[in-house]
Amino acid sequence: MYNDLVLYRNELKNSIIPKYKLMGIVSALLFSKEIFPKNTSIEEFVKEVFSLELKPYLLKSRVLIIANISKVIYSIEDDRTYKNKLYNFIQGCIDKIQTPDKHKKNQFDGWFHQ
Repeated sequence: MYNDLVLYRNELKNSIIPKYKLMGIVSALLFSKEIFPKNTSIEEFVKEVFSLELKPYLLKSRVLIIANISKVIYSIEDDRTYKNKLYNFIQGCIDKIQTPDKHKKNQFDGWFHQ
Protein backbone atom coordinates (compact mmCIF):
# COMPACT_ATOMS: atom_id res chain seq x y z
CA MET A 1 0.00 0.00 0.00
CA TYR A 2 2.94 2.31 0.66
CA ASN A 3 3.96 2.30 -3.02
CA ASP A 4 0.40 3.08 -4.10
CA LEU A 5 0.21 6.03 -1.71
CA VAL A 6 3.48 7.43 -3.04
CA LEU A 7 2.14 7.07 -6.58
CA TYR A 8 -1.09 8.88 -5.66
CA ARG A 9 0.85 11.65 -3.94
CA ASN A 10 3.01 12.13 -7.02
CA GLU A 11 -0.07 12.31 -9.26
CA LEU A 12 -1.57 14.99 -7.00
CA LYS A 13 1.58 17.11 -7.33
CA ASN A 14 0.71 17.85 -10.96
CA SER A 15 -0.82 21.25 -11.54
CA ILE A 16 -3.59 19.87 -13.74
CA ILE A 17 -5.08 16.53 -12.84
CA PRO A 18 -8.03 15.07 -14.75
CA LYS A 19 -11.20 14.40 -12.79
CA TYR A 20 -11.10 10.70 -13.62
CA LYS A 21 -7.71 10.38 -11.93
CA LEU A 22 -8.98 12.21 -8.87
CA MET A 23 -12.00 9.89 -8.73
CA GLY A 24 -9.75 6.87 -9.14
CA ILE A 25 -7.42 7.92 -6.34
CA VAL A 26 -10.31 8.57 -3.97
CA SER A 27 -11.94 5.25 -4.92
CA ALA A 28 -8.74 3.29 -4.35
CA LEU A 29 -8.27 4.95 -0.96
CA LEU A 30 -11.84 4.29 0.14
CA PHE A 31 -11.75 0.64 -0.92
CA SER A 32 -8.53 0.08 1.04
CA LYS A 33 -9.10 -1.84 4.27
CA GLU A 34 -5.58 -0.87 5.39
CA ILE A 35 -6.33 2.84 5.39
CA PHE A 36 -9.99 2.60 6.42
CA PRO A 37 -10.51 -0.63 8.37
CA LYS A 38 -14.13 0.30 9.15
CA ASN A 39 -16.65 2.38 7.29
CA THR A 40 -17.03 4.70 10.26
CA SER A 41 -13.47 5.92 9.76
CA ILE A 42 -14.41 7.00 6.24
CA GLU A 43 -16.85 9.54 7.67
CA GLU A 44 -14.01 11.64 9.11
CA PHE A 45 -12.15 11.54 5.79
CA VAL A 46 -15.21 12.72 3.86
CA LYS A 47 -15.80 15.57 6.31
CA GLU A 48 -12.15 16.63 6.29
CA VAL A 49 -11.44 16.48 2.56
CA PHE A 50 -14.79 17.10 0.89
CA SER A 51 -16.70 18.92 3.66
CA LEU A 52 -19.62 16.53 3.17
CA GLU A 53 -22.03 15.22 5.76
CA LEU A 54 -23.13 11.76 4.61
CA LYS A 55 -26.35 10.18 5.77
CA PRO A 56 -26.03 7.09 8.00
CA TYR A 57 -27.40 4.70 5.40
CA LEU A 58 -24.67 5.75 2.96
CA LEU A 59 -21.93 4.95 5.46
CA LYS A 60 -22.92 1.28 5.41
CA SER A 61 -21.68 0.81 1.84
CA ARG A 62 -18.32 1.89 0.45
CA VAL A 63 -19.73 1.75 -3.07
CA LEU A 64 -22.45 4.27 -2.17
CA ILE A 65 -19.88 6.53 -0.52
CA ILE A 66 -17.68 6.43 -3.62
CA ALA A 67 -20.66 7.09 -5.88
CA ASN A 68 -21.59 10.22 -3.92
CA ILE A 69 -18.04 11.52 -3.78
CA SER A 70 -17.56 10.84 -7.50
CA LYS A 71 -20.67 12.88 -8.19
CA VAL A 72 -19.23 15.75 -6.15
CA ILE A 73 -15.85 15.55 -7.91
CA TYR A 74 -17.53 15.45 -11.31
CA SER A 75 -19.61 18.54 -10.59
CA ILE A 76 -16.85 20.79 -9.19
CA GLU A 77 -15.30 23.52 -11.28
CA ASP A 78 -12.15 24.19 -9.27
CA ASP A 79 -10.65 21.08 -7.71
CA ARG A 80 -7.59 22.72 -6.14
CA THR A 81 -8.98 22.73 -2.60
CA TYR A 82 -9.96 19.05 -2.76
CA LYS A 83 -6.66 18.19 -4.38
CA ASN A 84 -4.66 19.96 -1.65
CA LYS A 85 -6.65 18.37 1.17
CA LEU A 86 -6.35 14.95 -0.44
CA TYR A 87 -2.61 15.46 -0.89
CA ASN A 88 -2.24 16.33 2.80
CA PHE A 89 -4.29 13.28 3.81
CA ILE A 90 -2.15 10.95 1.67
CA GLN A 91 1.04 12.51 3.01
CA GLY A 92 -0.22 11.85 6.53
CA CYS A 93 -0.92 8.21 5.65
CA ILE A 94 2.57 7.85 4.19
CA ASP A 95 4.04 9.26 7.38
CA LYS A 96 2.05 6.78 9.49
CA ILE A 97 3.07 3.74 7.48
CA GLN A 98 6.47 2.51 8.42
CA THR A 99 8.66 2.09 5.38
CA PRO A 100 10.91 -0.94 5.23
CA ASP A 101 14.01 -0.05 7.19
CA LYS A 102 17.15 -1.16 5.38
CA HIS A 103 19.19 -0.85 8.56
CA LYS A 104 16.85 -3.03 10.59
CA LYS A 105 18.48 -6.25 11.70
CA ASN A 106 17.33 -9.23 9.70
CA GLN A 107 16.12 -12.25 11.66
CA PHE A 108 18.66 -14.39 9.81
CA ASP A 109 21.62 -12.17 10.67
CA GLY A 110 22.44 -14.29 13.69
CA TRP A 111 22.74 -17.45 11.64
CA PHE A 112 26.11 -18.47 10.37
CA HIS A 113 27.40 -21.10 8.00
CA GLN A 114 29.46 -23.94 9.40
